[in-house]
Amino acid sequence: MIIDVLMSMAYDILNIIPMILVAGIISFVCLCFIYKKFKLNKYSKFKILVTYVFIGWIIMFICVTQLALPPSGKFFTMNLEPFSEFFRWRDYGLKNGNFVGQYFLNIVMFIPLGIILPILFSNFKSYKKIFLFSFGLSLSTEFIQMITARSADIDDLLANTTGGLVGYGIYLIFIGLIALIPKFKYMKVQIVKYNTQLILGIIFIMLSVTPYLYVLIVPTNHIYGETYYGNHSVAKATFAENSIMPYQTTQNIYKLEQPTTDTIKNIMDMLSNVANKNLNYLLDGMFYRADENDKTISSIDIADGSYYIYLDAQIESNLTEDEAIEIGKQYLSKLNIDSNDIENVNVIVQDNEIDVYFRGLKQKEELLFYDYNIKITFNIDSNKIIVSNKTIVQTLVDTVEIVTPYEAFDIAQDLNDDNYMKWDVIIDNVFLEYEYILDTGYIIPVWNFEFSEGINLRLNEPIPNYDPSSDIIWHSKATAIDYNIM
Repeated sequence: MIIDVLMSMAYDILNIIPMILVAGIISFVCLCFIYKKFKLNKYSKFKILVTYVFIGWIIMFICVTQLALPPSGKFFTMNLEPFSEFFRWRDYGLKNGNFVGQYFLNIVMFIPLGIILPILFSNFKSYKKIFLFSFGLSLSTEFIQMITARSADIDDLLANTTGGLVGYGIYLIFIGLIALIPKFKYMKVQIVKYNTQLILGIIFIMLSVTPYLYVLIVPTNHIYGETYYGNHSVAKATFAENSIMPYQTTQNIYKLEQPTTDTIKNIMDMLSNVANKNLNYLLDGMFYRADENDKTISSIDIADGSYYIYLDAQIESNLTEDEAIEIGKQYLSKLNIDSNDIENVNVIVQDNEIDVYFRGLKQKEELLFYDYNIKITFNIDSNKIIVSNKTIVQTLVDTVEIVTPYEAFDIAQDLNDDNYMKWDVIIDNVFLEYEYILDTGYIIPVWNFEFSEGINLRLNEPIPNYDPSSDIIWHSKATAIDYNIM
């Protein structure tokens, strides 16, 4: 979970690297001008360097807070609820509290300010002045963002102010450490009540990570994980008549059985037998791949054991659906799959290609289930048969009460932070399906909402990419598990 937050922050930082380079160049030009204008040659090289960094920080701050464009489709918002994203993360998972990384970045953004100010200006060597400056600068920024129709967020104000105080705490720690070095014994820490301020600095540093620790340490009953509530943009919805498919109020929860090394080896041997040749599989990240003529002809996912393989074959141009099904059953046998375990067979014919789908859910042992999902494609043009097996082996771990689709949809709308497009939609179909949650390894029931028409309430026009003449179907999901009763 923390890795996901760090990855999100790293992505945000990478996006501003070009801006940092430009700011560095502009800062150098500004420093050269200031150096000549105000005769900075009387300052030490260290202070000149800090001045350069300070100029760069000012330029970056203006660019990030005022000039950088907001995400596409985002509208002006005002958040007056402190730590709202952390509560969302706690209650609905990181997938739905995906702005928690921004809080930490806002702290980091003001840390240089808390370090630089006391170095360059002797009258800034107190928490009171650092607090007032950081708070005032952040508050002014939020007001300007309100005027320019961007956004205003109390979390930004809290994080920025905390960042300034943390920066000053880091400054105090470093000057204390430097004073301990024998070479710099002549340097005395000339700060009133240094020890008291140092303790406060450590406290502020600890407080900066408290929201994250709170979410990680405080226990929740979301042991199975959550799906992403994809309908954040839906402000109003009308359920069409008979749109909700029949469902049972209790549903099973499964845990994915990850394949062992021996299982992967058996799959490799089996696919080599199916191909009538020895396939040389090499590990590539999360997959074992077998290449031929610089092309991957087979791949095995080590996370769940799913695989595919391309096979050469002579396919008759007049191949019928029944013949494709019979050939498909022969391949099921080669894959050690009993055709009696298959409950549904579907055939889709399109452009010289026939896809045969074999699906079924079979209980093998008391708690062990095989969720079969095999697709065999007959490509007439290339004389290739593509066998894809996404069968999941899962263990039944629990049976739980679920929320109604109306309740699930209400939760998703509660999560709506008012940032993005607002849609008024007609929901055509609602049905239960299962989703694998990568973070926990569980397979949980989720509600899937389908809507094929709607209006963007902000712009009074059809939802993006919606073409009334097409068959576009928009999907939206919500966790079906009722965590409140667990």
